[in-house]
Amino acid sequence: MIRLLSVGRFSHAKNYDNVPDISRCMVETGAVDFRWFIIGYGPDEQLIRSKMAEAGMEDHVIILGKRLNPYPYIKACDIYVQPSRYEGKSVTVREAQMLFKPVVVTNYPTASSQIKDGKDGVIVPMDNQGCAEGIVNLIRDKAKQEEIIEYLKTHDYGNEAEVEKLYEML
Repeated sequence: MIRLLSVGRFSHAKNYDNVPDISRCMVETGAVDFRWFIIGYGPDEQLIRSKMAEAGMEDHVIILGKRLNPYPYIKACDIYVQPSRYEGKSVTVREAQMLFKPVVVTNYPTASSQIKDGKDGVIVPMDNQGCAEGIVNLIRDKAKQEEIIEYLKTHDYGNEAEVEKLYEML
């Protein structure tokens, strides 16, 4: 079973209300066994739950609620997914990369400023079917997952160097 994970506020921007339909599209391929865990809380939780029931995805989409420390969950997942409608600079995407997790993001306007498509993550279409196909393609492509992981291991995604520059200026 593949463990997908998303972390963020349950709001329109994060697009978690479409995760049940994206998951339904993935199930319809019949090719992957997965659970999509979501950590967070916010005003859209009931909307997400109702869409889970409507799509019949209660066994595939699991809302974990608020967690003080998401790192053990990020470390335990196979692929981190950021299905946002829009983002500034996603902190959780960077955290997943720091933990060497393949990352999937939707093609929101700033996605390419954070992800080098095919190198340190994968950018998938915004529409539910396209998003589902992109996630399934990465799940099936173990070689691509390993390639991304190896790339992540050779790059520094932390802020330590920037903090050192600040200390030098002081």
